[in-house]
Order: sequence, then structure tokens, then C-alpha cells
Amino acid sequence: MKTVRWMAMTAAILACTTVHSQDTASTEVAPVKVAVNIEAQPIRGALQAFGKQTGIQVLFRSESVSVEGLTTPRVVGELSVREALDRLLTNTGLKYEFVNEHTVRISSAHPISGIARPDERISPNAIRDSRPAEESDGTASSEAERTKLEEIIVTAQKRAEPLREVPISISAVTGDQLQRQGATRLSDFAGYVPSLTYSQSGVPGEGTVTLRGVTTATSPTAATAIYVDDVPTTTHGTFASNGSRPVDLFPYDLERVEVLRGPQGTLYGDSTIGGLIKYVTKTANVNDFSGAAGVEGVAISGGDKIGRGARAMVNAPIMQGVFGVRLSAFYQETPGYMGNVQTGEKDTNEVRQRGVRIAARLTPTEALSVDAQWLHNEYEADNLVYTAMAPGTTRPLYGDYKDAYPLPQPSSQKFDLLSATVRYDLGPVTLTSATGYSKDNRDTSTSYITSTVRAWVDMLTGGTVNDALGTFDAPIKNNKFTQELRLASVQDQRLTWLLGAYYSVENADASSRIVPFYADATVITPLLELYDDKLTARYTDLSAFANATFKITDKWEISGGVRQSRITDSYHERGTGTFLSGSPTAPVIDNIKSENDATTWSLGSRYIASDDLMVFVRAANGFRAGGINYTWPGVQKSYNPDSLVSYEAGFRADFLSHKASVDLTVYYLDWKDLFITAYTKDLFPMAYQVNGGKVAGPGVEFTGTLRPVRRLTLTATAAFTGLKVREDLPTLGALDGDRTPTSPAWTGSVSADYTVPIISNWDLRVGAGVRMASHTDSRFIHDPLSRRLDGYSVVDLNAAVSNDRWTLRGYVKNLGGDNTVVWMGESNGVQMTPRTIGLALDVKF
Repeated sequence: MKTVRWMAMTAAILACTTVHSQDTASTEVAPVKVAVNIEAQPIRGALQAFGKQTGIQVLFRSESVSVEGLTTPRVVGELSVREALDRLLTNTGLKYEFVNEHTVRISSAHPISGIARPDERISPNAIRDSRPAEESDGTASSEAERTKLEEIIVTAQKRAEPLREVPISISAVTGDQLQRQGATRLSDFAGYVPSLTYSQSGVPGEGTVTLRGVTTATSPTAATAIYVDDVPTTTHGTFASNGSRPVDLFPYDLERVEVLRGPQGTLYGDSTIGGLIKYVTKTANVNDFSGAAGVEGVAISGGDKIGRGARAMVNAPIMQGVFGVRLSAFYQETPGYMGNVQTGEKDTNEVRQRGVRIAARLTPTEALSVDAQWLHNEYEADNLVYTAMAPGTTRPLYGDYKDAYPLPQPSSQKFDLLSATVRYDLGPVTLTSATGYSKDNRDTSTSYITSTVRAWVDMLTGGTVNDALGTFDAPIKNNKFTQELRLASVQDQRLTWLLGAYYSVENADASSRIVPFYADATVITPLLELYDDKLTARYTDLSAFANATFKITDKWEISGGVRQSRITDSYHERGTGTFLSGSPTAPVIDNIKSENDATTWSLGSRYIASDDLMVFVRAANGFRAGGINYTWPGVQKSYNPDSLVSYEAGFRADFLSHKASVDLTVYYLDWKDLFITAYTKDLFPMAYQVNGGKVAGPGVEFTGTLRPVRRLTLTATAAFTGLKVREDLPTLGALDGDRTPTSPAWTGSVSADYTVPIISNWDLRVGAGVRMASHTDSRFIHDPLSRRLDGYSVVDLNAAVSNDRWTLRGYVKNLGGDNTVVWMGESNGVQMTPRTIGLALDVKF
């Protein structure tokens, strides 16, 4: 019924906005600003790039406009359509006028005599559409234009700029690429991004994100931050469970995903020592009505059911050129494939996801824009995905994807995000305000260590119950408010700068409870007070930051930044039960508060040797705020921040007339005072956090792309991570020279994408990729509980038949059915998701 209601609501909104859009008409040109990056070049190519990047169709009459020999200057930045045209046509003797809000005509005061011909059109869609195929002159320059690699504009440094000119190690994946691959989760595309690994946990929707081997295996505190646009979603503090809870967004909502490698503490602050992942969402269009809808079927090897999905999107200009709204919704069922040998159940791990997003854009003037959104995602999973392992091995005890838990282990999550970004162009400076509020409610029930529960129940019942079972229930609620203000100078000047202030407050409300059961799975009611712990925590961050870039010459610049942060972390705990006090009537109550100051910095230099080559060097540091430990005899109350410094150098080069590109970065990381999980020496050990040790090592990241012919794109990635412990860490079972766990030394991928016309305006596109990783260890290698996790090579396929409106696509993930263990606990593990086959149909309108 929920699915029906969701899709009915979406259909009703689609119908209403369609009717409204048909009554809306205006010839006003939108004042909204867009990211523009147009190289200095002959004017025809510049106008083609302008059309593609702004969505404006360009017209000119051949008999009245001569473009031969005319060139345009380089135009880069967030500009309105008029501002971009003004700059492009400087000193060309040409002028422009808008035919309507979607079309501009180029003309000259001095017409050229000749035979009149219809307006030539430069389409906004793609370079290949700038001329009908039958009119192509067949020259080498025309073919070069068609085979050029696509330029991507990113906002990694909180300003719009071409990806190939950003002086840090960065990758970007567009929403279109994700949709082609059938990628709906971070784990689906992580293997194709250098130095990015995703370790799936046994809880659906949870996993650990690692960049450059900066692992959270030694502590649950996140080392890689997750952003949605300008709003951080990563929660901090000891009790927020932040290290294993990334956000996943569906491709209908995504413009691109930016992956920033290396510490980003200056511009982004806490928990970015490894880097960050930034989801850039699609904003509402204030000019054009558009919509899309799709359905999908999914099958997973080993499962008996077919999963299903549906999605829809509509964009409607409510006030032409001034106010627009974008709405999207989805529902997805992922079939189960796990089996339980004790209960005899099959397909125990089915997952249901649903979400809705409403985005609005207001552009009352050219100088002012407001983007706001509400995003809601939720999932429900019937069970965990742990495979029972033979003691001391990574060999499945009962067979692949089989467990023997006698009790259900459901999990659920609801995530909401409200955000608003206001940009006001004051002329020489731009003021930006980014406000966000998020809520994350998760509840997981896991089968607790049976021997532990059994021993306590046996003791408390005088030996009358010696075969007890138990679950560990851990609901947690997080809410987070953030506010950032930035003042930035215009980009096209010798000295550019950015000043900012940031404030965030996070509140966590968590519970931990052990529920004992008889062997027949009924609750042992008299012993419900075995363990019941409730806590509230509060985390605040008040920071100021500054960044500046100075151009020594037109090609060479230096930059630097600094951030000062004050972190406050506090919590109140009330625990009852024999686990804590020996008596269910004697609660343990504690209030603890800690404060930390942190200074982060960055220094760098960039040299743009030509339009085809950029070289950079960078040194930067990042930190994770310290925190508070649970109350326990002999455990220290708090621990201090850690810090990581990265030294890196790299280059990006285009060659073969922009048909090929290479992106290479080498780096060295120096990580000090990292967080370490230690354990008490009790009969039933409790975990807590301490500082200790040093980890350091080199690394390399490579991405190469080649478009040898017009419709074929080849891509290869590779990364080496050499982080190793530089001193013995006895509490972790680590010795000097041991690699960091859960992060492979080598990762890489190769992929190919080919498109060929078939009939009329229909195209066939086929793609294939292989993602690879070397072996790793579940813990530090000298830890007795560590297990070697084998490397893997996994093949993914995708294909689509499409025209301008319809797309029928299919995909296969893990073609060979690789069942490698990718995460390992003491007696259970997580195997790679089996072969997954999907078929989807999408329509645009």
C-alpha cells in the first residue's frame, strides 16, 4: 500500500505541474547564474560550448554575419547568460538579441552580401549536433571537435572551475554515468574511483568509506566526510556512530559526485583527513518544464524473487525565469539472497527503499539566487547479510551466503535533510549562506554474543537456564544543524580570496539494550534489566577559515589557507543492569564534557603551462576531533584529536587534440595520534578509545581517458596505497611496518563505452568495466583475530537503446558471481553481493 500511495502522489503532482506549465509563457531571460568554462578559441566553437553549457540555442545568418577569423577570450565562472555573451563577444564586432528565453540571435551592424540562407543553429545539446551529419565538412578539425573529451565543472574548492584545473587530487562521476551503470549506491561506483574503497558491513545501508587507506578500522570515528551540496551530513562525536553511515542518493537527483582525496580541513573542517565525498544535486530549472519516469526490475543470483523499482521526476517553472520547483520520488525493492540453515528461511535480507526530494530555486534578480531542498530517504531491511564462517578462517561454515542466527535481525533508517543556499553578487564580492538541518534515525537489532548472554543468564538464574539467546538493540537518533557564511572575491583577478565562518551543533540520543531470550526465541521477561543504557550527547563546532590565491604570472599562482576550530563534546549517560553495576537497581550516571582546539592549513602552487597541461604541488593537514569514552572502571574519560599531513604533487594533461587525458598524483601521508580502540581486561571486555601511534606512507593515483574515435571512450584507473605503522601498537596487534587494515595496497579499473547509431534517431550504447583490488587484512596482521581477505576482479556490463525521449537499459553487476569475503568479524563475514541483473525503462517528457 505504501508503494501505491507514493506513486499515486507522484503522478498527481506530475499532472498538476504539467497543466500549470502549459499556461506559463514569458520571453524574459532567466537571471540565474550557471557555471561556464569556455576556452579561448574560434568563435564558432566558443558559441557551441556556450550553447551546451547554458542550454541556449544560438542562431546567426550566414549572409549577415562573418565568423571567419574571429576568436573569443577565455570565459570562466558563475555567470548569467548575458554576462557570458558579453564577455564572449568582446571586440568581435558582433551583437546579440534574445528571440525568446531559450534562443539568442547573433548579428552584425555590417551585413555581408550574398545569397540568403536560413538561420544556422548551434544546439545546446552537444558538439556533434552543431551541424547535421549530412552537412559536415569532413575536415580533421570537425572530427577533432566530435572526439574531444567532455569538460566537467566542479565546486570542490567552493567555487566553480573546470575539474582539470583544480589543484588537488579529485575525481567526478556524473549522474548520467551512474544511471548508465545502474549505480544506486556508493558501493556500486567506488571501485571505479582511484583510492576510494567501500567496505560493506553486515547491516544494509551501512559501510565504511576509505580514501587513500586512511581507515576507520582502528576507531569508529569517520575519516572521510560526506556532503550534500554545501551541507555536511557526517555526524561527529563519540556516540553518533558516524564512521559507517554514508548517504546514498539516486541518479535522478544527482548532477555529479565529486571525490576529493587528501585532507580538506581548511575548507571543510573535521573528519576530512582522508578526503570527502560531495553529492552535487540537480537544482530546479526556472525556465523549462521537464519530467522523467522509469520502472526497473532486478534479480540477484541465489534469490527467488524479482525486485522492482519505480521513479519519477518533474521540473516546473512556477514563475517563468524567477521561480521553479523540481520534485522527484522513488521506490526500490532489492531481493534477498541470504539463507538461514537453522530456521530454513530463504531470501532473508530483502531491502525496501523509498525517497522523495523537493527542490526549489528563486532568482528574483541577476545578483540573487536561492536554492532550497527537502530530501527524505528511508529503508527497511528484513535481516543482516552475515555469512557464518568456520572458526579461524574465511571459509563459509554452511555454504555461501548462509547464516544460522536463531533470531531475526532487522534494521531500518530514516534520513531527512533540509537545506537552503543563498548567493548574492555584490559586484566585487559574492556572499554565500549555506544552511542545513538533518535527522538520521537508525535502529538495528543484532544477535548478541551467545556465550556472553548465556553466561550471565546462567549466573542470574542459578543455572536453571543455560541455553539462553540474546539480541543487542541499538536505536540511535542524530540531528544536526549547520550554518556557513562565505565572502568570496571575483575569480578573474590577480588576488582572489575567500573568508568564511562555520557553526554546527549535533545532538545524539542513543540506547543500547541486551534482550535475553529462551532457546525457543521467547523473551526472558524477568531479566530485561540485564543491560539497558541510555545516553544523550551534544557536539558543537565553531570555526573561521580563510583562503587566498595570488597569480604571480598569468600561468603561475600560489595559494594558502587556514582554519581555526573550537570543538565541544559532552554527554550524559544513565545505565542500569548487572553488566554495569552488578545490580539492576543501582544505575550508573555520568556527565562528561571535553573541549578541543584545532588549526588546519594548506599551501599549494599551480602552473598552467598551456590549455593542455596543469601541474600542481600541495601540502595540507586535517584532523578528527577527540571525544569521550563510555563510563567504565579504569577507562580514561576522553581522548585528544589526531592529525594528518599530506604532501602531494600532480599533473593533468590533455593531448591528441583533447582526445586523451592523463591525471596523475603522487603523495606522502604522515598521520599522528590516531584513534585506537582498546579493551578493558574484564571477563567481558569493553571497548574504548585512546590516542597512540604513528602511521605514514606514500601513494600514487592515476586516471587515463582516451577517445580514439567519435563514439568510443576508454578509461583506466589505478591507485597504490602504502600506509604503514611506524611504531609498535600492542593494543592493536600491530608491529612497525604493518599495513593499515581493510584497505588494499592496489586498486584499479578499466572501462569502455561505445555508442553507435542504429535506426532513425535511435542509438545503441554498450559499456563494460572491470574493477580490481589486491588482498587486505581484516585487522592489523599481527592481531590474532585478523584474517586475510582475498583480492578480486569483478566484471560489470551495461547497455542501452535510446532516443531523445525513451531509454531501455540493462546492466549486470558482478558478472562472474564473485563471492569474495569483503568484511570479516570474529565468526562471521560479508561476501560480495552476488551477480545482479537489472532491466529498466525510462522516459523523458
